[in-house]
Amino acid sequence: MFDSASATSSRYKERPGALANIDLWDRYFSIGSAFTTLIPAITFSKSWYWMVENEAEACRKTLMLLLKLKPELDPDRREHVAVVGDLSALFMHSLAIIVSKIFAQYLKPKQRDDLSNALLYLLYGGRDSYQMRNILRQKILAAKGMEKVDTVLSLPEWDMFVQTVRQTLDSPVELNRTPLIIREISWSLLAGMGNREFAKQLSSRFPQGARFAVLGVDYVCKAAQLPPEFRTILTSELMSIQQPK
Repeated sequence: MFDSASATSSRYKERPGALANIDLWDRYFSIGSAFTTLIPAITFSKSWYWMVENEAEACRKTLMLLLKLKPELDPDRREHVAVVGDLSALFMHSLAIIVSKIFAQYLKPKQRDDLSNALLYLLYGGRDSYQMRNILRQKILAAKGMEKVDTVLSLPEWDMFVQTVRQTLDSPVELNRTPLIIREISWSLLAGMGNREFAKQLSSRFPQGARFAVLGVDYVCKAAQLPPEFRTILTSELMSIQQPK
C-alpha cells in the first residue's frame, strides 16, 4: 500500500522528539494548575518573556524570576525540574543574541576585563546607562547604611557568567542550538521518557551547543541559588546524550 506521508518525507515514521509532542506542551502550560506558586514561571514562558523589550532585559528578568521562585521549587518533582530547564533555555536564548553581538564587535576579546565591560554595557543599556545605574545603586545602599557593601552592578556569579560567555564565543552559531537541546531534555524529563534519541541527534550534530547547554544550566542554577539537585539532574541528563570523544 502506498504511504503518501512517507513519500512526502522519508523521516516521517521516525520517533519524534519530546518537543514534537503537543500534549507535553499542554502538560507544561498546565503546571500552574497543580502548583499555583509556579504560575509566574508558566506565564513568563508563554508570554512575558517574548514581550520583553530586548535580550539584555530578558536575561536579567529570567534570573530574577528564578531567584524569586527559589523557595517554591522542589527538585523531587519533575514538573519543577522542567520549569527550571525551561527558564534555563529561555536564558540561553537571550544569551545567544548577546554573544552574537559581542562576537560581531570583538570576534573574541583577548582580555577578560574587555569582555566583562562589554557585557556590562550590553546588559545595562550602554556605558552611560550602566554608570548611572551604579550611581543610583550606591546612593540607595548608602541611604540604607550599607556603604561598605560591594556596589558593583552585575549579574549574580559574575565571574562565572563572564567565563561562560568566553567559552561560548568559541562557537556562537552552535550556541543558538543550546536552548533547543535544554528544552528537549526538560520536556523528556517532564514526560518521564526514557528515550533520548532526538536529544542525542541534536548533541551529535551540534556538540558545542550541547556542551554549552551544560555550562548554561550550571550557571543559571548557581546564579539563582537553586538547590544543587536541580543542577545535578539537568546536567547529568545533558551529559548523558553527548558522544564521548
